[in-house]
Amino acid sequence: MNTYILVYHLTEGKSKNPRFFDDDQEEHQPFPTLQQVLEVLNPHVGFNIEIKWTMQLHDGSYELYHPTDVNLYLDTILEVVLKHGGTRRIVFSCFNADCCTMIRMKQNKYPVMFLTQGETVLYPKYYDPRCWSIKSAAQYASMFEILGINVHTEDLLRDPSLIRHATNNDLVIFCWGDDNSNPDTIKFLKELGLHGVIYDKMYQYNAKEIKESIFLAEARESQKAFLKLAAHNAENPISPPPPHGVKQDGTFDIDKIRQNIGDLLSTATSLESLESRMSDYKSQAP
Repeated sequence: MNTYILVYHLTEGKSKNPRFFDDDQEEHQPFPTLQQVLEVLNPHVGFNIEIKWTMQLHDGSYELYHPTDVNLYLDTILEVVLKHGGTRRIVFSCFNADCCTMIRMKQNKYPVMFLTQGETVLYPKYYDPRCWSIKSAAQYASMFEILGINVHTEDLLRDPSLIRHATNNDLVIFCWGDDNSNPDTIKFLKELGLHGVIYDKMYQYNAKEIKESIFLAEARESQKAFLKLAAHNAENPISPPPPHGVKQDGTFDIDKIRQNIGDLLSTATSLESLESRMSDYKSQAP
């Protein structure tokens, strides 16, 4: 016998609206799987897939304890993305530097960003020194050929010159943090030359009149360029050049063919080779 436990929010008891027992329907599930999201959303929507894995704190304790093997965990995620990612723009990111290295080494299709909190008073310090500063994060990312670093905005607001540690190493640099929930801060960060600013409520903090994915805009412009080129080729067809050694009238230019072959002829099939082999055979005959 199966037992089902239905959980409701406390405010539901105060409502006179009837309860619907349709939680088993797909659209009413608590959250979609990664595969479902990859298959359903517009393929021009870019993904920043953050991998969650435990971090050791400076006092020796851990944020949490994972009973799963890290290889199995990452392989499962990568398998889904590689099978269902298609042409979608995807980047992986993680606070755990070892996970970033493993994702980088396990596949070469999708780039990796190293998440770091740097010098902050808002969060407890990590044990891994690669997380202590933007400079350390940039050195690590450059050494393992990772795309770039995703730093805490608190570091940049305190010292904007830290961006140079990434740009001087040809790294992409994003930033994240609660400080980004401010239109003036977002504008300032963009003026600093960051490649990406991560924040919530884009409909509220984004000053653009038309709000759309940069990937969708890029795809639209690429499609326009392709259609323009196709129209131009249709109006001005270009005949392909004749194959090498073939005249315009379709006949072969034997002399040119012989000149271009040169040493490319295999001695194994040349007359000289056959004659030498025959002479060797005759000399060895009793």
